[in-house]
Amino acid sequence: MALILNISLQQTQDSTQIYLFDTTGQYGTANLGGWGSPNQATNTVAFTTLSVTITPLGDIAPTTYPIINVFPTLSNPSPYVFNESYILTPSLIGLSSTLFPNGIYNLTYTVNCSYYTANYSSYTGTINVGNTIYKGTLIHEVVGIVLSIGGGTITIQPTYGSTVINNGDTLYVGDVFFPTGSLIVSDVVLTSVIYTVAKSFKINNGLICCIGNLLSGMDCCCDCQSFESLWQNFMYLVGSQAQIGCNKNGEALQSMSCVNNYCLQNKCNCGCT
Repeated sequence: MALILNISLQQTQDSTQIYLFDTTGQYGTANLGGWGSPNQATNTVAFTTLSVTITPLGDIAPTTYPIINVFPTLSNPSPYVFNESYILTPSLIGLSSTLFPNGIYNLTYTVNCSYYTANYSSYTGTINVGNTIYKGTLIHEVVGIVLSIGGGTITIQPTYGSTVINNGDTLYVGDVFFPTGSLIVSDVVLTSVIYTVAKSFKINNGLICCIGNLLSGMDCCCDCQSFESLWQNFMYLVGSQAQIGCNKNGEALQSMSCVNNYCLQNKCNCGCT
C-alpha cells in the first residue's frame, strides 16, 4: 500500500497563528499508509510546500497566495513527528494584516520525496550514512545526504535547491577543502515521488467573539435582537463546520456570511475582528 499523506491544522484563538501537523504517522499494521518500509521513508523527503487559498466573507473572490516552502525552510524540531508542528503566520502566507481574516481556507500540502542512486567502482576515505555530499573542489556545491552506501551503489537524498548529480561527477564528503572521502559516480538515476493532501477549514474567531459578547450584553450594553435570532446565528456557525466536513464550502461561506451580517447590524462595540 502506498503512502497516504495526512495533515491536521489548529488555529490560535487570537487568529494570529495556524499550526500545521503532519499526522501521517509511522507504518504499521494499524497504519498501512504511514511513513516507512514498505512505503516511502521520511529521510527521502527533499522538500515540502504549501498552497493556500482564502475566500473571505463578503462578495470577495478567493485569493491564492504564493507557494510556501515549508520543509526544510520553516523550523520544526522533528519533521513528521506527531504533535510537533510548523507555525504559519499571516505574513508568511502573504497577508498584510496581523490576523487571519474570517473565511474559508483551502490548503494543499505537497511532499516531494526524491533520491539519487548511482554506481561507483570504489571510494577513498570515510563515507558514512548521514554524511553531507558536495560537488566541486573550488565551490561549495551541496548535493545531499548519504542514505546508504555499499555493494557498489550509493543512495543520496538531495537537499532543497541542491546541485544536480551527473554521470562522471566526483563527489566529496565533509568540507570541500578538507574532504574526508570522495568517489566518482556513474549510472546516476534521480527518482522523485510526489504526495499531496488537501484540507479545508474555516476561521471565524471574530464571529465567535461577536456572538459571545452579544449574548453577554443582551440585557445591558448591547442593542441586540431577540435571543431566538442570536441562537439562530450561533447555529449557523456550528452548522458551517459540518458543511465544510461534507465538502460544501460554498454553503459554509453563506452560513458564516449570515452571522457576519448579523454582527454588523448589531453594533455594540464588541471589539472583535
